[in-house]
Amino acid sequence: MSATTAITMARANSAEADAAAIELWDLIHHTPRFSSSQKDRTLYHPLLVQPEPRQKDAITTTKTRKDDMESDYYCNQRGGENAVCKDVNTKSLPLGEQIKIAIANGVKSDGFDGSAVQMKDLHNNNASTTTPRNNVSPTSTLDPYAFIYNDSHAQPAGDGNPSKILMHRDDQLQPEVLVEDENTSDSICNRTGAGDMNEMNRRSVEHSFVVCADTQFGMRDLNESWEFELEISRRTVAKINQMRPLPAFVSVCGDLVDMEFSFYENKPKSPFSMDMCHEIQDKQNKDFQDAWGQLDDRVALVCLCGNHDVGNRPTRSSIQRFNRAFGDDYLSFWCNGTFNVVVNTNTFSNPDGAPELLDQQLEWLERELKHAKECGADQIFAFGHHPWFLYNEDEVKDDLVGVSPFPNEWGPPPSLDAGFPDHYFHIKRENRQLALNLFREYGVTASFCGHFHQNLVSKTKWGMHHIVTAPLSIYFESTGKPLQEEENGVGFRLIRVRQGHFEHEFVKL
Repeated sequence: MSATTAITMARANSAEADAAAIELWDLIHHTPRFSSSQKDRTLYHPLLVQPEPRQKDAITTTKTRKDDMESDYYCNQRGGENAVCKDVNTKSLPLGEQIKIAIANGVKSDGFDGSAVQMKDLHNNNASTTTPRNNVSPTSTLDPYAFIYNDSHAQPAGDGNPSKILMHRDDQLQPEVLVEDENTSDSICNRTGAGDMNEMNRRSVEHSFVVCADTQFGMRDLNESWEFELEISRRTVAKINQMRPLPAFVSVCGDLVDMEFSFYENKPKSPFSMDMCHEIQDKQNKDFQDAWGQLDDRVALVCLCGNHDVGNRPTRSSIQRFNRAFGDDYLSFWCNGTFNVVVNTNTFSNPDGAPELLDQQLEWLERELKHAKECGADQIFAFGHHPWFLYNEDEVKDDLVGVSPFPNEWGPPPSLDAGFPDHYFHIKRENRQLALNLFREYGVTASFCGHFHQNLVSKTKWGMHHIVTAPLSIYFESTGKPLQEEENGVGFRLIRVRQGHFEHEFVKL
């Protein structure tokens, strides 16, 4: 072999090794966000492994490695230093799946994350003994132990003054569980085999998620600047990152930014041209992504579009602008045995600009909800921007007489009664029923939204909880709103989920 040939081969082998190392590094350290995570009508995140894509409503499943796995091995992927651990046999798993388990436990490349995690002694099989040890590197030959979160050690959401916790038990809303034949090879519910690790299965007795709304960069200063809203988002991200256990995901329910061209298109003496509007919106989107990109990598992020992202009369073009920045405008995903459906409510609020998009979304929505029911989702949660209704699921425009006065930050109002009428915020009845009929048929547990810029908790006649969360910008107070149990203000909502029920609290910043 010539020296030249040897050098060429060595370089090729080195390049192959480098590529493998880079791929492994990306798997361990990279968390997809925005358009990289919201695609294919689902959510991509290394700690929220979704079932294989459904093709023609059928998924092939195989019963392999079942005895090697504990259904709760992911339980304490976010448990922090108060976790209690148990051994899980993972030796028979492929390296990639072992790495996913290690990532789930917050493992860093140096094998130590700085936390005093309570574990079973490596050399002691006594189930009653727990001793601290460092996390195992995902490339170690040691078993990447999984952790089980002991919910008796749950910590509060933060040091603020959270409102009264509201708990909901929803046995009457539980969809019929689909019983699978052990010998069936074709099923729409990919629970087994390669799908053992996916979130269709319950992995822990409890998980949590956060709902935010109306970050609305640029709202206070009418898009001249947005440092006020940016700072609120930074504080919110920092507070979420301090939570133990960490939430599984955060859903920001629309109006990520304030600037959208259609609000200025027909405005007399508008200070902004179309090009200026697009440029400002792009800058606001970038600042939003920079701020929320600081969210702990172990927490998934879902970004919804609101009317200030796509317009009060959304078009295919305005929605595509959102898609390019943040990904799919509607999608679904599993989390710890619950099903989560993200809806673009803007096309329900006003479908005139793209009626075919509403038709497509409705067809998709029914298919997804049917899938959730057939696969025995423990609970189904819906997320959107607009409230489907404010005070009554059958309300019409004339029923709503309240007004939310314009904020003081906008200067003196043009009149004493100037403000946003309540009917501006809800979806008109004939359009809302398109969704609510499906929610009722398939047993949606709760629907979360924003847009109203104030807290409002209600319930349908058939038992679905309808929960509006106050903003991360300027909050309103409607003159027509009934007395609420929780305080209003700027903040976010923490939801804790257990089998068959959930509870929520508003965390004021």
